[in-house]
Amino acid sequence: MEKQTEKQIISNRIRKVIDFYNLNNTSFARKIDIRQSTISSMFEKGTNPNIDTLLKIINTFTEISPIWLLLGTGEMIVKKEEIVGVETNSLMKIISLHEEVKALSLENKKLKEELDLLEIKFNENFRKKIG
Repeated sequence: MEKQTEKQIISNRIRKVIDFYNLNNTSFARKIDIRQSTISSMFEKGTNPNIDTLLKIINTFTEISPIWLLLGTGEMIVKKEEIVGVETNSLMKIISLHEEVKALSLENKKLKEELDLLEIKFNENFRKKIG
């Protein structure tokens, strides 16, 4: 059996939230103020929910544990006083790390492109010198 990816696991947890509140995809999308096609795409095509969608879910359904939603640890439903403390700090760290990973991925892509160009130039110069 193939291991599920993190995005599939997150989408499974989002499905649990939708089911818990007895919503369908359309009413859920309306409730968190996103396009219904975003929800459909996530379930049908396996697209990864973006950070904005996750934050809208967390801000709309305040009794849902952000840590459970993002990482799958702990209970799905938490008391409001529990959310305010440790989880808020953890959530902010996760968001910060997510943004840092995105920036590093972009920088990594640019560096790879630059390296490819340098390799092409090196090979051209090498051929000129030996040819």
